[in-house]
Amino acid sequence: MKLLLLITILFFIGSLCYGEKIPTKTLYIEALQATIDNAKALTDGDPLTGLLFINGNQGLKTVLDLGAGYEIDHITIINGEEGINWLTDLQISAFPPKGFGIEGPREQEKMIKPLGRPVNLNHNGSAKTEITLPKGVVGRYIYLYLAGGGETASVNEIEIYGKYNKPERHLLYWHTDYDQLKEEIPYLQEIGITDITLDYVESAFPQTNTNVGFNYLEKSGVLPALQKAGIRYWMDEHEAFCTMITSTESLNDETLWQTTIREMEKVYSKAKELGFTGIMFDAENYMGPLPIRPEFTDHFTPWSFEEEWGYKGAYYHRGYEVGKIMSKTIGPNFINLYEARLYADRNDCRQGHYWFLKGMFDAGITNIRIATEKTYGAGKGELKSDDTLDFITSWFCHPDEEVEWIWRSYPFISGVIPGFHPWNTRLKKPMYLPEYLKEQIEETQVNAPAFWIYNEGNPHAGNPIKTLDPDYCKEKGVNPEDYIKVLKETK
Repeated sequence: MKLLLLITILFFIGSLCYGEKIPTKTLYIEALQATIDNAKALTDGDPLTGLLFINGNQGLKTVLDLGAGYEIDHITIINGEEGINWLTDLQISAFPPKGFGIEGPREQEKMIKPLGRPVNLNHNGSAKTEITLPKGVVGRYIYLYLAGGGETASVNEIEIYGKYNKPERHLLYWHTDYDQLKEEIPYLQEIGITDITLDYVESAFPQTNTNVGFNYLEKSGVLPALQKAGIRYWMDEHEAFCTMITSTESLNDETLWQTTIREMEKVYSKAKELGFTGIMFDAENYMGPLPIRPEFTDHFTPWSFEEEWGYKGAYYHRGYEVGKIMSKTIGPNFINLYEARLYADRNDCRQGHYWFLKGMFDAGITNIRIATEKTYGAGKGELKSDDTLDFITSWFCHPDEEVEWIWRSYPFISGVIPGFHPWNTRLKKPMYLPEYLKEQIEETQVNAPAFWIYNEGNPHAGNPIKTLDPDYCKEKGVNPEDYIKVLKETK
């Protein structure tokens, strides 16, 4: 009995680490300066059969299709008797990669490159090589370039392991009525919300906001209600680093930072006690256009003090301090909200942000995700009005375009979370048609482990039926219930 229990536990642990073997189809295969025998064997599920390069080997290029979006854990390459030496290149995409003639809704030009270097393969006699990928890499199509070997070479099987991607659904509750939020939990369950970020609660950083405090949150009973509903909750530092740092002097001010560290220990310890999953920082500057370093940056940014970049700089040092205290209190789960306008500046002028996050990661905050606002908008501006913005009411960029860029810029993160803004509760207006929200969610299934929704304000947890102006919706031919229908049907 004990042996059976041990085997069951080991199997369960193995399934957590490695995921399921994903059914895979070969869409494209090409041998450079060679001919291929038995090409279909590459993904036929039989590790004893393989393809053979007949007339010499300069390498093999192939594109595999997983049939849907998966979070990929690792790839196993099983060599034949005359094996091949290297996995020279590996790229992953949501849509068919450009240049291979594969049909799809559109071609993807930039693919995620999760390894950044060749990998040596065990090449003697049907040997296996398992190649682990970073956490949070999601895709449907996999491009591989295998190379190196003798005049003849063989590969028996390429196996992909992971789990079907069912993106988490995060809602930013930018509101303070937690009694009302408790009443809206059935709505959150209806639309499939898995995570909610609570704002205006408590802060370790200086804020211009008014916080309600943990006492009110406890009295409202919203946290046990969220736990009962199976919804994880996070705490948002709406104004964090960028509110506190306005100069290199403030970046190096020990009194300022030690006050912040003491507040972090107190606030994040209490958040852990109350069951918060993790912390979210907003990386946007809310302090206005201060005239700092116009020769280097077009806009003021607390991330642009270049003499403090690098491992010896203050950004890394402060990030490491913050990471240490977070590891000690709330734990390793962290989301960095990255506002769209952070990109609208000179190239690479915000390296301080990289070094701050790298310091946090090296201090033990190993589950860092970046939630970007650059993926907010969708559609063709059908619902544009005088008080709405182009980048919210029409396609600004598709998630796959942004996901690849973020992965390349922050290779230590655990995933990108695209952000969507389908309606605005402050304006009481829809921003784009429900059909485009459906398109956004479907795209996320093949390129990201999660998405987040921001409706600006979020009374009634943002419920469009309760928050949108019915007369305006009627004028635009939009039914608020259709947004809920989309969220329900894509769960």
